[in-house]
Amino acid sequence: MATTLRSIEKAGNVMQRLRGGFLLREVFLALFFTLFVSASVPHLTLSTSKLSYLPLESVEIRGGLDRRGWPCQNYIVALSVSSPDDFLIGASVTTDENGIFSFDFRLPYNAKSGLWSVWASAVVGDENVRAWTGFYVPVYNITLIDDRTIVYQSEIVNEFPFWLQVLMAVACVSVILGVVLVSVKTFRVFQN
Repeated sequence: MATTLRSIEKAGNVMQRLRGGFLLREVFLALFFTLFVSASVPHLTLSTSKLSYLPLESVEIRGGLDRRGWPCQNYIVALSVSSPDDFLIGASVTTDENGIFSFDFRLPYNAKSGLWSVWASAVVGDENVRAWTGFYVPVYNITLIDDRTIVYQSEIVNEFPFWLQVLMAVACVSVILGVVLVSVKTFRVFQN
């Protein structure tokens, strides 16, 4: 790492002497960090096929794992799904040759209304990576027609409650701030 920092410093000094400007050195260091250092951190993605599900629907969870843009093949990803009343589903899946994984499960007939959380975690080298996503189970009414037919009627039509909108906005802002703070902190390390 020290050799790499010296190489960066020498390259920055050469660039500064060639162009005679402090700004060019800073741009070079920022570009180096963006292309090489931040790209070496493993990246885990996670999503569901829909934003909301009714009871007995199949929830499709998909994701990917890569490092430096290359897929992480045959890695184990731990998944946990929790409901608002702490009902927990756990699974362990393996990434394919493209670094992709998937897991499907059916919601129980009495699934609790509210925000369900999906967490994924994996270990790549000595790095632990985690990702979060969620889906919403709306308030619903159950109507029994006969012993085998259940009809669900949702009381929420294509609208998320305000508290869920605020939660999603806060999550997005915190992720963006986290990326910016890590980038600034790492950039300062390379600057010194």
